[in-house]
Amino acid sequence: MKGYPPAMMFYVVLALIAGLMIPIQGGANAEIGRRLGHPIHGAVMNFAVGAVALVLVAMLVVRELPPVGRAIGTGTPWWAWSGGLLGAAFVFIAVVATPKIGALNYMLCMLAGQLVAAILIDRFGLVGFPVRDLTLQRVIGVGVVIVGVGLVASAR
Repeated sequence: MKGYPPAMMFYVVLALIAGLMIPIQGGANAEIGRRLGHPIHGAVMNFAVGAVALVLVAMLVVRELPPVGRAIGTGTPWWAWSGGLLGAAFVFIAVVATPKIGALNYMLCMLAGQLVAAILIDRFGLVGFPVRDLTLQRVIGVGVVIVGVGLVASAR
């Protein structure tokens, strides 16, 4: 990928792997929700299994649990605490929407939303990111994806 030094390619590959996992996660969580009788239960199980996995990884990698007290009272901005709530909302929406609109439509709509949010975050330097220029190339790129969403969604 042009513009990324070779050392950064590891992180690009990690991001691609994360993207590959998202539609699988939506289907897996929806199935758990169906088996447990309600979509919210699928989301709860997602976070329960994820929390256990992260605790195990923390214990193996850094040999301690997160020092939550260090973040409390250190001037941490309010929005920094919203990640867990946003993650819960993301998983719940995926559990509810993916089975109804399909993996591809869900991913395209989610991607379009992510790109719109990302371009605004970069433009205004929101949630701790540095300000990045809003170029015509970026706007056209996001627009192409949104047009693609419309094309795929209309092809029943």
